[in-house]
Amino acid sequence: MNNTITEKMTVRSSLLEIIKKKIDNLNRRARKLGCPESTVKVLGEFSTYARTPTGIRYTIQMSEIEVSGTAPKYEGWQFLASVERTPEGNIIRTASDLELPESYLKDKHSCDHCNTNRARKLTFIVQHDDGTMKRVGSTCIKDFLGHQSPTALARYACLMFELRELEDIEEEDLTGSGGYVPETFPVGDMLALSAAAIRRHGFYPKSAEGDCTAYFVHHIATTRKRDIVEANRPEERDWEVAQDAIHWIVQQGEENPNNSYFNNLNIFIRRGFVGFMDFGYLVSSVASFQKAEAKKVEKKDKLNAFHGTKGQREDFVLTLVRILTFEGYYGKTYLHIFENDKGSAFTWWASRFPDTDYREGDTMVVKGTVKDHNDYNGTKQTVLTRCKIMEVKEAA
Repeated sequence: MNNTITEKMTVRSSLLEIIKKKIDNLNRRARKLGCPESTVKVLGEFSTYARTPTGIRYTIQMSEIEVSGTAPKYEGWQFLASVERTPEGNIIRTASDLELPESYLKDKHSCDHCNTNRARKLTFIVQHDDGTMKRVGSTCIKDFLGHQSPTALARYACLMFELRELEDIEEEDLTGSGGYVPETFPVGDMLALSAAAIRRHGFYPKSAEGDCTAYFVHHIATTRKRDIVEANRPEERDWEVAQDAIHWIVQQGEENPNNSYFNNLNIFIRRGFVGFMDFGYLVSSVASFQKAEAKKVEKKDKLNAFHGTKGQREDFVLTLVRILTFEGYYGKTYLHIFENDKGSAFTWWASRFPDTDYREGDTMVVKGTVKDHNDYNGTKQTVLTRCKIMEVKEAA
């Protein structure tokens, strides 16, 4: 008779779903065998703290749980022998001199429990107290000899997690490239690391070929190699960028309450930590903040003014900033956005793509009629129409 075992243990909160899933699988088998089901109760939760080899503090969420139940199995059965199938015949391995029925020596490896007949390499012979024998497969044998107990499954999940950590450390000792990976990281520290990485190496999004900046920052945060840590340690200016980025993110969240990107970033800031899956948010936020600041500086240096006289046809020396394509009821139209050497904005809506070969960044002489002077979000735009590209100086 199986006795119920109850055990209290402390596990990482991140393992709770794994433990519960294993217990659920065990309970499905228990219901099939008519055995009592096992339970997992969360008694309490708490946080503990640790530091990576680089000195970064991170949190670990822990849970106190109580696991109770039995290892489900049919009662009254014992193991007799294993039967290995080979091209030359079945090999019987048994711990006693008990003679087995001749069919076990010759028959194919069918299972008397699930009644499926497939090419099994190994089967097992079990016997009930009343003398009944059965040949069963490797999956069904657990129903007769016993599945893992629920407490053993919980300990197994924790053990596998610890072994993966040890494997990472051992690999680090051998190759110098591994390292323990914490579950969460402080937002401020990661923003400073991101600012330092972008300043030294530039910003590479996940869409870029090779390793992106987010993966690089994660490696710096978790590596055990001191030379890499020292070479990429944030400077005072990087911490200043991190603080400025936080203020910018909060401001953007207030101005754009329906923007999911800034919503997520503000949640990370309020929470104070971020997981590996969300590293991309923090790294990209630093790049976005710096890009926004650069645009402010660039805008200050530009001459925000209208040019030309409405209705007059004139020549302008302009640089093509970009071409935007729009699909409308009458087909495609092409919005050309230009700037002159003072940074003033010019626009031209073309009903068809011009035959002249040019691209963004090219400087050209544009002959056009000044149609209007518009103000777009504070930027004065000179609107041209009926334009002709007279001369193109390709960008270097």
